[in-house]
Amino acid sequence: MKLNFILGKAQNDNKAQLLQRLAVQAACYPTDQFIWLVPNHIAFEMEVSVLQSLQQQSGYFATNQIQVLSFSRLAWFYLREQPIYQQPRLTSTTQAMILARIVRDQSKQLRLYAGEAQRAGFITTLQEQIQQLLQNQITPTDLMQWQKQVQTQGDLKWKLADLQLIYQAYLTQVQGRYSDDNQLWQALDQYLSHDPHQTTTHYFVSDFAYFEVAEQQLLATMIRHSAEVQISLTLDHPYDKNQESIFFHRPRQVWQKLTQSARQAQVPVTNEVTQSLRVCPSLAMVDDFWIQQNTNLQQLTPVNLPDPQAVQIWVATSPQAEVAAVSTYIRQLVATQNYRYQDFLVLARDLTDYQQFLEPYFTNQGISYFLDLQHSMQSHAFKDLLDSLFDLYQNNLQYSDVFRLLKTELIVPANWPLTAYREAVDLCDNYVLAHGLRAADWLQEADFPNDSPSQTIQKQMAQINRIKHLIMAVYQEVQQIVTTQLNCQQACTKLYQLLEEFQVFANLKNWEQQAVKAGDIALSQQPQQIVNTFVAILDDYVTIFETAPFVVDEFRTVMDTGFENANYSTIPSVLDSVQISGLSAIHNNNRRITLIMGANDVDMPLQNHQDRLLTDDDLQTLQTIITEDVTLPQTSQDINSAEPYLHELAFLSGTERLIFTYATNKNDSVVQMSPYVKLLQEHFQIPVRPLNAANVTTEDEILHFVGSPIITANQVVAIYRQAQERGQTVAAPWQQLRTLLNQLPTHQTQLQKIWSALDYHNQPQPLQPQIARALYGDQLIVSISQLESFYQNPYEYFLHYGLNLKPRPEFKITPANQGTFYHEVLDETIKNLQQQQLSLNQLNEAQLAVVAHQVIQQVLQQKSFQVFSYDEKFARQRLIQTIQRSLEAIRRQTQLVPFYPFKTEVAFGQVGALHNIRPLTYQLNDHQSVVIRGRIDRIDRLTQYPDNYFVVDYKSGAHDFKYSDFYAGLDLQMMTYLASLLNDPSLMGEAAVPIGGFYFQLQDPIVKFEDLKGQPQTAHQKLFKQYSYKGLVIDKGQTGAQLAPDAQQASLIFPVNKNQRLKPNKTVSYAEFQLMLAYNRYLIMLAAEKILAGEISLSPVRLDKQRTTLQYSDYLPIMRFDAMLAENNYRLVRPLSKKDFLKRINQKLKEAGYADKI
Repeated sequence: MKLNFILGKAQNDNKAQLLQRLAVQAACYPTDQFIWLVPNHIAFEMEVSVLQSLQQQSGYFATNQIQVLSFSRLAWFYLREQPIYQQPRLTSTTQAMILARIVRDQSKQLRLYAGEAQRAGFITTLQEQIQQLLQNQITPTDLMQWQKQVQTQGDLKWKLADLQLIYQAYLTQVQGRYSDDNQLWQALDQYLSHDPHQTTTHYFVSDFAYFEVAEQQLLATMIRHSAEVQISLTLDHPYDKNQESIFFHRPRQVWQKLTQSARQAQVPVTNEVTQSLRVCPSLAMVDDFWIQQNTNLQQLTPVNLPDPQAVQIWVATSPQAEVAAVSTYIRQLVATQNYRYQDFLVLARDLTDYQQFLEPYFTNQGISYFLDLQHSMQSHAFKDLLDSLFDLYQNNLQYSDVFRLLKTELIVPANWPLTAYREAVDLCDNYVLAHGLRAADWLQEADFPNDSPSQTIQKQMAQINRIKHLIMAVYQEVQQIVTTQLNCQQACTKLYQLLEEFQVFANLKNWEQQAVKAGDIALSQQPQQIVNTFVAILDDYVTIFETAPFVVDEFRTVMDTGFENANYSTIPSVLDSVQISGLSAIHNNNRRITLIMGANDVDMPLQNHQDRLLTDDDLQTLQTIITEDVTLPQTSQDINSAEPYLHELAFLSGTERLIFTYATNKNDSVVQMSPYVKLLQEHFQIPVRPLNAANVTTEDEILHFVGSPIITANQVVAIYRQAQERGQTVAAPWQQLRTLLNQLPTHQTQLQKIWSALDYHNQPQPLQPQIARALYGDQLIVSISQLESFYQNPYEYFLHYGLNLKPRPEFKITPANQGTFYHEVLDETIKNLQQQQLSLNQLNEAQLAVVAHQVIQQVLQQKSFQVFSYDEKFARQRLIQTIQRSLEAIRRQTQLVPFYPFKTEVAFGQVGALHNIRPLTYQLNDHQSVVIRGRIDRIDRLTQYPDNYFVVDYKSGAHDFKYSDFYAGLDLQMMTYLASLLNDPSLMGEAAVPIGGFYFQLQDPIVKFEDLKGQPQTAHQKLFKQYSYKGLVIDKGQTGAQLAPDAQQASLIFPVNKNQRLKPNKTVSYAEFQLMLAYNRYLIMLAAEKILAGEISLSPVRLDKQRTTLQYSDYLPIMRFDAMLAENNYRLVRPLSKKDFLKRINQKLKEAGYADKI
């Protein structure tokens, strides 16, 4: 029995010395057993390394004599035939289920944690706390004793009481039923203590940064009973009992505890301090400086490294640029300097910052790599399937749950080709959205109805109904599981049978085979691992809950926890690959070059914070009362104080070079160089190399950016694009590089696509005349609102009315169908009264309410308004209330001012419509014309002046006539309506004269309390005033008196001030009105000419600082408008006074040759 420590800094070659000792001892004791213990994370890699090294040293070795194992693998090695390995293994899912049940069952005895089982994340936090207690070998008895010793102040006493109760119940349930790590270590410790073969067993231990309490106990047992224990530690030298080391605190503690344990057992202890270097002299200097800096905390004289390339610092603008540079560097060294991929180690403290870039860049660079990152099974389609199965029933066949299930593509029937299935799902998706289907529709035995005679539609409906019946069948199976009073075992059996019946496992098998054919080994392993995990969770669930009644929410929580804690097991597909790993993980230090990404002041060092039940303050309190043989979990301060030591291991993980990279931007926040790297940079005077190709012009500098053809081309394109934007000439070496790329025999198709980006501008080109004619013909028949949309954005007009692209129809309440409903009710109400020869001013409020109610109910029965009859009760009530109050406001208005609705919904240019008048038709040239058609909401006449009328346009939002909007072509409706009535006087009569065009907002207004200014009696008047007409008055001399008979006050209805004075900016003379009509005609013809000529420019309008004409566009993904691009610009609409407006349109009409039309 003996214990030997091989000590040395990270720069020293402890492992070589340990390997040399192994070779000597194996030769001396050829019949003995030799076991090399390493962290589980690197066991496979170390096994290859150790065996290769021994073969090189001795030329021969017996693989059965030497085993490279982790502690968990050592337990299997010795105990695989023991009863403990025959017990079910305690998984994290099982543990979570047991703890959740304990908290629920013990809720009456718990002080702090009663009812916490249902709080999101609590069971996970409790699970971590229990694990820490187990790992530190803290018992329920310890917790009970501490509870008696702590002060009553604060909640620590109650925490300990609750934890002791839960912990004790947990151990009682687990003991004898499951095997966990804690029990395995105890069983292994017992085995090692009594195994007679230990006297001929030699243990060699390396690469551990620290040991858990149970692992230290196992090492102590090995020291007492084995032939020898050789331990390699990253520790600079042996320490006296009272000698402390801030930097080497962790390994010093291990060394002291094991030394003390050995001496107590009277086992001889020896220490060897390795002097030989494992790394180059420059990295050895880095190690020495780092230890001194973190031990003495004093200013050291700056020096230069012998090899300037040994330590490098790169700064990039983004994480993507970091990955591009790292992958290019690796590719270059493998191609030119006799490196292999396995010579590189890429580290990052937070790999999630880089995850989206690693795969595309390393794959494009042709680099073999292994990403050592845990991938949770939580996001797999199978887990999505399980969630949506139960959501189908619990959410009553909601749209999102149905199609979430279908789009997992795991319930595709065996005889249904995937392409046809996807087409059917898409068709069904459109159908459901358009018809607003509910659970009753899905569950009826009959097919979805189809009245179309079209064979194409009938075939599509057949596909849709096949999906319908698939969903119905799945739902009924799930319903049976949930509603039938099954126990947990029966429910799990039914669920498994359901998955089999609907081909879920068969489809997963197909996925596996497809991945194998594609050569994606990692992906091919996922389906089987998913199924194994699912079956294991089911087994655990049934084992714990057995014949208890099945509770679906409890089961779903178990599934969530199980898949959240389950990760795919991955191994490198080839040995020669770049290792990409987290900085805090344990690494084999046999790489030649280490590249550390993310070396910024946020992640290096990382400020660790422990989120657990026993807080740092709690642990510090307990530290004052525990006995010396108890080890508490580490506090956040303990973990943070170990950061320099952790980084030493990372810095010295390579033997030749250490390269730091960081981006100046992380999650849209500016970050700086890590203070750790800053110390190295200042002491060794290391230049910082910017990874910015934009400022590079020489050949030597450009070589840093040359990787694979595609990656290099991306850099070249960026340089050319920047030169274009700045109006500069591209440097000659970049031009030569582009020429070389174009001469490559491969990748030309991809390269041409990349080069085409240089000539791409997000600005559509005008349509060719023949295409424009095919789309629109020679006679453009449009509504005025369509021409307004052209002025808002010509490209959107083309997409909507040229290509006839429309968003999918959805069965929901929208501003469009709300507006249609309002119009229908107003129209029918007024027509109803006219048929009864009644006018609004003859009715009182109650009589109008009765008429309106009848009309509203009739309108709601129409098929087009079925959307209001579904579950949107509040929205429907608000809709009805709005139209009723708007009607009441019109009734009151007709009583205050003698006018009446003459006609409603007057159509022009609409064949077969009621009150149809001629369209506006303008000849553009000898073969092209434009026809304007539309519908006028309402025409009102003055009772005392029947030849005077005004047009009313209903609006759902606030709207007023703005000269600037009319001038820009954005608001042509009112002027076009007036023009149509003058164009065809058959409806109003030759003598009829318009006196205005107004907008009436359909609303249910409110008045703020502060606006009443202490006069609550004015509330009704303020509400009524909000219904006032906005728009334009056409003054022929008496219009003010006609619209506002009461001269004593300003009108509450029309834009008329006190004393019947019209508001000047809202009033035009009849001559000015004629000028505006001419300009309206000019704008109509101009838009029509441009449309027929193929004008489709992407030029939206900015209305003000907040609003643009793209704000509610359905076509944003197609247009891809970006105001940051030079070619994408908004047209600005600037406010115009009436005077400036009239001056401008007069001038424009004269310039356009319209003077004779004014």
